[in-house]
Amino acid sequence: MPKLHELLCTFDTNPDSGPRKRKRSAFSLDGRKKVRKVRESGACVSCRLRKISCSENGICGHCNKAANNPQLAKQICLRNKLKDTYVGVKEIFGKLDERRAVLDPILQSLTGSSVPILLSVGPFGAGRAALPLNVMRCNASPVCRWKGLGKINGIFLTCDSVYDERYVVDPSTLPSVDEIDRFGRNILSISRGSHSGEITRLLDDFLLSYCSLGSSSPLRQFSDSTLKIAGLNNIVCYGYLHLRDGSFDLLNRPSTENAFDTSYISPTVHEQIRLLAAEGLERVEESVFSEIDAFNKLIGANKHARIVGGICLLRLLLLYRDRVFRDRIRLHLPTQKLRHRTRLEQWTFMYKRLSIAYGALCRDSNSPITTKWVAEEGPENHELKLQFQRLRSPYLDLCNEKLTQDHDDVFKSLVTRGKETTPKKP
Repeated sequence: MPKLHELLCTFDTNPDSGPRKRKRSAFSLDGRKKVRKVRESGACVSCRLRKISCSENGICGHCNKAANNPQLAKQICLRNKLKDTYVGVKEIFGKLDERRAVLDPILQSLTGSSVPILLSVGPFGAGRAALPLNVMRCNASPVCRWKGLGKINGIFLTCDSVYDERYVVDPSTLPSVDEIDRFGRNILSISRGSHSGEITRLLDDFLLSYCSLGSSSPLRQFSDSTLKIAGLNNIVCYGYLHLRDGSFDLLNRPSTENAFDTSYISPTVHEQIRLLAAEGLERVEESVFSEIDAFNKLIGANKHARIVGGICLLRLLLLYRDRVFRDRIRLHLPTQKLRHRTRLEQWTFMYKRLSIAYGALCRDSNSPITTKWVAEEGPENHELKLQFQRLRSPYLDLCNEKLTQDHDDVFKSLVTRGKETTPKKP
């Protein structure tokens, strides 16, 4: 015969009230003082993202343990917010208003008919990203220096120049920022990778697919903004693309042996497109870097959000790592300039700063890339899962083989501790 307590039933008198919130235990007097001091100085980036206790000032215990090196710990334990310290397009490209003012006299003296051209990247045919433009000649400063880009030591540099008629994009036919954004994404889709290896191309493939699926959400918007930064940054920063200027064909210059390897760029056409790309980049940078400061609100405890958010952070930090790589090569060439050293410092800061944010999502060998795939709510998308699984091997190759430079120290200390040594098959 059952006992009396086994026959009793409990009913909720307020079923719509939801689960009870766990009550926090009250702080002691010393505890309240510590919390107040930490709030005044701000918790460090890593502790803030991990939601763990931080010290009142100085280098916190968590960062000291993670770095195992006092000098490295000093680089990692940062208390300022990214939105207040990030190096954006304004610092790299300069003030946009001043650059527009230089173009204004040229744009006021257009002559002749408007002629269609294609600004393009990639081989001719289906694998090419192209942006249709209309150009005109101008009376003011009618001759300009066309820069010939060629690949030297793995990066595109000015290796030749010619002086000829200046062409300008017809202001009435200038593309919108959204059109330039699509051009930038098309370039990403045909890229073979970067100095960091195949991983950047595969990250772009994943994000392009992810953004095309499902309904809009804060996480999908963040992913879309990540792609926008990657695509527009390539256009704004000089020398990262083998860009072919269709207006050069209008000059009817005889072809040379290196015509395929060297692409000549009209400084005015390129400047007009870069300015538009910089406008879009300036807006999206402010939004993305503010969201990274509050990344916990974006991903919460959701395992799928941790994976996708981590992929976004990894793509961003590799963008700046490639910029560091390029300017380090540039500084070892005979024609180095002071601005390359300054930019190297700026790129390095952003690479390390984003490595700290990404490192907060890693737990020894368990990173957003090496963890088990977790789909978002709804029907499973098998193609997206497969694209995620393809990331593992090149990611481990990056961690095991490519982090050989001194600027990789923060990434190595926070991300590759306890890393897997043998890529697992998906």
